[in-house]
Amino acid sequence: MPVRELSKELQEVAIKEINEDPKRIESDLAYIKEWLSKQPHLNARTDDQLLIAFLRGTKFSLERTKEKLDMHYTLKTITPEIYHDRDPFSPEIQKILSLGIILPLPKIMYPGAPRYNFARNDLVEKYKLDQANVIKVSSMIQDIQMLEDDNFTVSGLSVIQDVGKISLSFFRSMSPTLMKKATTCFQQGNPSRIKGAHFFNLSPAFDTIFNFIKPFLTEKLKKRMSIHNSMEELYANVPKEVLPEEYGGQGGKIEDIAAHWKKKVESYRDWFAEDVKYRTDESKRPGKPKTSESVFGLDGSFRQLSVISLDNKVLSFVFYFRVYYRYVFSKTCKMPVRELSKELQEVAIKEINEDPKRIESDLAYIKEWLSKQQHLNARTDDQFLIAFLRGTKFSLERTKEKLDMHYTLKTITPELYNDRDPFSPGIQKILSLGVMLPLSKIMHPGAPRYCLIRNGLMEKHKLDQADVFKASTMMQDIQMLEDDDLTVSGISMIQDVGKISLSFFRSMSPTLMKKAMTCFQQGNPYRIKGAHFFNLSPAFETIHNFMKPFLTEKLKKRMSIYNSVDELYANIPKEVLPEEYGGQGGKIEDIAAYWKKKVESYRDWFAEDVKYRTDESKRPGKPKTSESVFGLDGSFRQLSVD
Repeated sequence: MPVRELSKELQEVAIKEINEDPKRIESDLAYIKEWLSKQPHLNARTDDQLLIAFLRGTKFSLERTKEKLDMHYTLKTITPEIYHDRDPFSPEIQKILSLGIILPLPKIMYPGAPRYNFARNDLVEKYKLDQANVIKVSSMIQDIQMLEDDNFTVSGLSVIQDVGKISLSFFRSMSPTLMKKATTCFQQGNPSRIKGAHFFNLSPAFDTIFNFIKPFLTEKLKKRMSIHNSMEELYANVPKEVLPEEYGGQGGKIEDIAAHWKKKVESYRDWFAEDVKYRTDESKRPGKPKTSESVFGLDGSFRQLSVISLDNKVLSFVFYFRVYYRYVFSKTCKMPVRELSKELQEVAIKEINEDPKRIESDLAYIKEWLSKQQHLNARTDDQFLIAFLRGTKFSLERTKEKLDMHYTLKTITPELYNDRDPFSPGIQKILSLGVMLPLSKIMHPGAPRYCLIRNGLMEKHKLDQADVFKASTMMQDIQMLEDDDLTVSGISMIQDVGKISLSFFRSMSPTLMKKAMTCFQQGNPYRIKGAHFFNLSPAFETIHNFMKPFLTEKLKKRMSIYNSVDELYANIPKEVLPEEYGGQGGKIEDIAAYWKKKVESYRDWFAEDVKYRTDESKRPGKPKTSESVFGLDGSFRQLSVD
């Protein structure tokens, strides 16, 4: 069933704000369906229109879509008081629909504006409605909006709450456990992006009730909440055009809006009856089953709790202490990410999807994921992890894959990643010669970092290839931690082939070459923007053809071969090149001395880094080995070039 076509204006909003790419929708949907088919515990709907709502709600992050879908069906399983018995014709639900307790407002201000949902809390107390049924009806309306409302799925939801002079008896009747479940379902179980929450028509009891609810809310939603002390304040923030006539607006009468939604919900009776079968089977979930206690963490402490007197502040104190403790702990223990320059920050936002407001939550998510990987002992420095997020354009799924591969390769290639002592004779010789030189100049913010590699020195000084590659990994690790231009804008390699001969080719180890190229291309998070070869020899074509099978298709396309230095200048700015190559980027001697000192200063870091590896005996599934990752040891062990 094809996805409903968006209006031209709304499609532009979707492309700009939530990363929607119409050309990728089909493949993204296929990926999610394939993933769902492999989840033994998960029986989920696979309607395209439903799945696109989850993709849009996560800005087309496949990883977050998978998490959101799992949470959606988990919550439908463990909160039967909200998601079971959703018959629109039951007397309780009929009453709530007839009264118009929850009303998605029909008008929007412009294509791309969020949908407003209007809630009239005072009626809940006035008609002594069961709170679980009110929340149940809200869940039914949201399910319909996911399927039918493109503004809701693309531009998000803003809630308007008429607090309605509710009294303290409303507060006394509230169930903390149900409140926790409802807010969790609203915030985490649905893909809608919550753009705001507006409270007005306040009562003296509101502060107490609001303080009671706040600990259940995400920090993002707290920041997007507005309290209006008068209708004028509400009008200044919510357009009159969308509000019902009874509230001074031009958005239709409440009676008509309620009748529309009553009929709409009733038309979904069969859908809700069938929906009960789409749930999780926690007995089949890989790992530990999820329960109400494990997800909400409140049933045990709240099961016997009742609010007896409003003079008793214990409940609010416990909540606020917990929130305050988490806040203080996170602030005091967090090592902030180095601030980018204004120009480089603009590049990061535009080219790699960096959102400064999301960095903290993305880092927290990756750290949480790392803490659950029993086979993986990884660094959790913010500056280190941000390099991986930037290298994957802030895809959480690809960041996890890249981190796992990074430490897997460090484990199965000890010849490249163990014994990385900057003061060992082999490494000292390579550093002193300046075989690899990250060049100090860049052309402008957003330009890649250039690295000069002088291959001719390897043959001339009979350097050990494993030591050369090892020194390269040491510099790459440092650049991940220190070089913002590299992590944001990528790296471009300049290779002075240096008239190397066929004897260099004959001495090459194909297995080592495969390992080194895999580590360079797949084990590190930076984006490789190009590779430039010059100063060619007759042997170059043979060596180049030998190397090509080890390269990704993307890198092959980004390789350039120059037959003269003038051709090189046409593509590489002279300003970045060393003086010895006709440039204005400093002398090789000085650049080499700088990097020799820099690598030496990391001696303790490299000594400690050996402990950050994978323990393949603890990896879920099949352990990874050199043979399984590289697939070359058997075929190349005996290979020699005649």
